[in-house]
Amino acid sequence: MDKKYIDYLFEDLDSGELFFVEVVKDSSKSYTACYNEAWAVAEANFDTPKLIQTMSPELAETYGYDTY
Repeated sequence: MDKKYIDYLFEDLDSGELFFVEVVKDSSKSYTACYNEAWAVAEANFDTPKLIQTMSPELAETYGYDTY
Protein backbone atom coordinates (compact mmCIF):
# COMPACT_ATOMS: atom_id res chain seq x y z
CA MET A 1 0.00 0.00 0.00
CA ASP A 2 1.16 3.50 -0.77
CA LYS A 3 1.47 5.64 2.32
CA LYS A 4 1.24 9.38 2.32
CA TYR A 5 1.76 11.60 5.35
CA ILE A 6 -0.39 14.65 5.96
CA ASP A 7 0.52 17.27 8.55
CA TYR A 8 -2.26 19.33 10.09
CA LEU A 9 -1.15 22.61 11.68
CA PHE A 10 -3.15 23.53 14.78
CA GLU A 11 -3.04 26.36 17.27
CA ASP A 12 -4.11 25.93 20.87
CA LEU A 13 -6.26 29.00 21.51
CA ASP A 14 -5.58 29.01 25.26
CA SER A 15 -1.80 28.91 25.11
CA GLY A 16 -1.14 30.15 21.58
CA GLU A 17 1.08 27.11 20.97
CA LEU A 18 1.35 25.93 17.37
CA PHE A 19 1.71 22.20 16.77
CA PHE A 20 1.34 19.58 14.06
CA VAL A 21 -0.60 16.35 14.00
CA GLU A 22 0.83 13.97 11.43
CA VAL A 23 -1.52 11.35 10.01
CA VAL A 24 -0.71 8.43 7.74
CA LYS A 25 -2.95 8.29 4.67
CA ASP A 26 -3.04 5.01 2.78
CA SER A 27 -5.45 3.51 0.29
CA SER A 28 -7.68 2.14 3.06
CA LYS A 29 -8.22 5.53 4.73
CA SER A 30 -10.18 8.45 3.29
CA TYR A 31 -9.16 12.09 3.66
CA THR A 32 -12.18 12.55 5.94
CA ALA A 33 -10.92 9.77 8.21
CA CYS A 34 -7.48 11.43 8.30
CA TYR A 35 -9.06 14.77 9.18
CA ASN A 36 -11.10 13.17 11.97
CA GLU A 37 -8.02 11.36 13.29
CA ALA A 38 -6.04 14.62 13.37
CA TRP A 39 -8.82 16.34 15.33
CA ALA A 40 -9.01 13.43 17.80
CA VAL A 41 -5.27 13.66 18.50
CA ALA A 42 -5.37 17.46 18.81
CA GLU A 43 -8.31 17.35 21.22
CA ALA A 44 -6.62 14.63 23.29
CA ASN A 45 -3.58 16.87 23.80
CA PHE A 46 -5.07 20.38 24.00
CA ASP A 47 -8.29 21.89 25.34
CA THR A 48 -8.89 24.46 22.60
CA PRO A 49 -7.29 23.40 19.30
CA LYS A 50 -8.00 25.32 16.11
CA LEU A 51 -7.03 23.94 12.70
CA ILE A 52 -4.90 26.39 10.72
CA GLN A 53 -4.04 24.42 7.56
CA THR A 54 -2.69 21.19 6.13
CA MET A 55 0.68 20.79 4.47
CA SER A 56 3.27 18.29 3.37
CA PRO A 57 5.58 16.83 6.04
CA GLU A 58 8.56 18.33 4.18
CA LEU A 59 7.17 21.84 4.51
CA ALA A 60 5.99 21.22 8.08
CA GLU A 61 9.50 20.14 9.08
CA THR A 62 10.85 23.59 8.23
CA TYR A 63 8.64 25.17 10.92
CA GLY A 64 10.02 23.00 13.72
CA TYR A 65 6.84 22.85 15.83
CA ASP A 66 6.05 19.84 18.02
CA THR A 67 4.39 16.98 16.16
CA TYR A 68 1.82 14.63 17.65
